[in-house]
Amino acid sequence: MDNERITGPNINDETEFAEQVWPTGIYASAAVKSALHALITNEFIDPVGIVLPDGAVPYFLLSMESMGEGYATAGISKEADENTSAITIIATVFPAPPATGIVFQAGEGVDTKDGEALISHEARIMMSAIATELCEQYELSADLLIMISAIKNGDEETGNTQDKITIG
Repeated sequence: MDNERITGPNINDETEFAEQVWPTGIYASAAVKSALHALITNEFIDPVGIVLPDGAVPYFLLSMESMGEGYATAGISKEADENTSAITIIATVFPAPPATGIVFQAGEGVDTKDGEALISHEARIMMSAIATELCEQYELSADLLIMISAIKNGDEETGNTQDKITIG
């Protein structure tokens, strides 16, 4: 499959890209949007913008992308902050059986509790809303498996991860 890139709406030389360090859930949400768009259309959105609850629209550049039979993956690098090392937040989106809804799964580097991915309620809501809206735009049901990973920057090829994190 040929991967193509498209730019988000209204991207121009005056577009402000995300310069601050956001919570991991924001990066995950943007990665989900680009990966799901690629799964549906074979085109990654790069840069990808998302609307935050306060109405702000930060744009993020993809640091990785890949597609395979029945899945698409997009990653966005996050600079180090007081809680995490510099990491790449990666979303891999798969279609799920009908009437499954949206299911989250922890990938490499994301902590779990009782077998469930530790993704904050707010991050789940944001990723679900983005996925549902995109599926509705293409008249598809939002039956998806969304796997979120967090790979320490510099270790994308080896798969080495830092301590597992919660997506928040």
